[in-house]
Amino acid sequence: MLMSSDPNIYTKTVHSGKWFALSTIAQRIINFFAFLILARLLLPADYGVISIVFLVTGIIDDVSTPGFGAALLQKKDNVEYYLRAVWTWDVLRSAVLAGLIVILSGEISSFFKIPQYHLLIALSGLLLVIPSVSNPKQLYFFKELDFKKIFIRDVTGGLVYAVAAVLWVIFVSPTAWALFWANVISQTSEVAMTYVLMPARVRFDFRLRKLWDLSHYSRWIYGQNLLNYFLTSLDKIFIARMLNSSDLGVYARAKDLPTVITSPVTSGIRRVGFAAFAKVQDSLGQVQRGFVKSVDFFLLVSVPVSVLLILEGGTLVQVFLGDKWLPISMPLKLFSIAAILLGLVGIARLVANAVGRPSLNFKTNVMQLIVSAPILYIGILNYGLLGAVVGSMLSWTIVLLYTIGVMRPVLQLNFKSFVPTIVSFAVPSLGTLLVDVLFRNQIHAWFNPFERLGWIAFLGLFYMAILFLVARLFDESPWHSFVAMLKTVLKKGEKVAA
Repeated sequence: MLMSSDPNIYTKTVHSGKWFALSTIAQRIINFFAFLILARLLLPADYGVISIVFLVTGIIDDVSTPGFGAALLQKKDNVEYYLRAVWTWDVLRSAVLAGLIVILSGEISSFFKIPQYHLLIALSGLLLVIPSVSNPKQLYFFKELDFKKIFIRDVTGGLVYAVAAVLWVIFVSPTAWALFWANVISQTSEVAMTYVLMPARVRFDFRLRKLWDLSHYSRWIYGQNLLNYFLTSLDKIFIARMLNSSDLGVYARAKDLPTVITSPVTSGIRRVGFAAFAKVQDSLGQVQRGFVKSVDFFLLVSVPVSVLLILEGGTLVQVFLGDKWLPISMPLKLFSIAAILLGLVGIARLVANAVGRPSLNFKTNVMQLIVSAPILYIGILNYGLLGAVVGSMLSWTIVLLYTIGVMRPVLQLNFKSFVPTIVSFAVPSLGTLLVDVLFRNQIHAWFNPFERLGWIAFLGLFYMAILFLVARLFDESPWHSFVAMLKTVLKKGEKVAA
């Protein structure tokens, strides 16, 4: 992502990104295959219930999270002085929040029209308490770009979740309870791994006044995270309240599935990129180059995925999820486009935070909240689930345009900087669309859904072939960035092997 004048920063960033990408890929593969099994055994409503659980814990958690962790990650020195106090604050805060959820569980379950899951809501505070007791020194995994340990921690949690969920559904109860307890067990395993990977003796530090020093930076992070939660969850809150848990299950999975392949890139950019951009925040040239390459890497994966889902999403749903999930087809196609918009906004927000300008993101989020709430409400009220999907797309389009406006003075990039990127993805997308339109009727008439997977694979290869040819028109392009990153990773691997 970053081509620094110090080659060690770039090499270390790419190497760390490799481990983080491997972690995310492994988790997505594990969760995807677990979902293929669970989708045949559970109903969309079960996924709607677990989505409500995360809505509840998320809003209560974000309302009370001041952003001390992000402040420490951005801080260049004297981190150890604050570490135990931040950990103490997190443990105490999560315990209080868990108690609050127990007290309000009846009202919450009634509000979201799932009174039969009153007990599950009451126990959901465990999902706040368990992560809070993690080893506080895992912060150094991120600060020092040591993502191999993050890989071990997260993959362990992913495997435990998949095994626990499938076994619970088969042998105990094929309901939302299986998803809940699988998350509890998975979080417990991840906490244990943080202490295995970096042994530490943690102690409470009740000198919480010292945390005031972090408030100058963290207050913007707090406001940003709080608004960001509502912006990413407001749609689900409206659906859960105005529609039902089954519609929420379809919506939530449609929103998540396009990221099965793209998430290794977006997660890597978000976590590795923050630390990398923070290291070079005083060099505008390096920040500019890193931003463009981050956009290239993201679009290199997300655009072809979106194209294939738009063209053949219905076939993929039939093959992998079954007929009872067919209502997800149209939302899935639309969200594959919306995910690109949201991903681009996420990269810009990442840069703003890393260079010490979180206030820009806060202002952007305020604007998005003002715009998205009425759009979502009107869409759901008049058109139900499809109205929610279209409303989300419209609000994300508006916020992307606004983000471009507020970030231009920071990045000082012009349209010319993105010409190779735009051409590199527009030409293959249009070419692939043309081929599918010409042969779609024949392919769908001659082949069954399983056989059409070969056609989808051909379209993907056709897209990449055009992308490779277009890259020859430019000295720098997304393809060149991909090749440079691949060479760096392989070179680093050879050094490690030696």
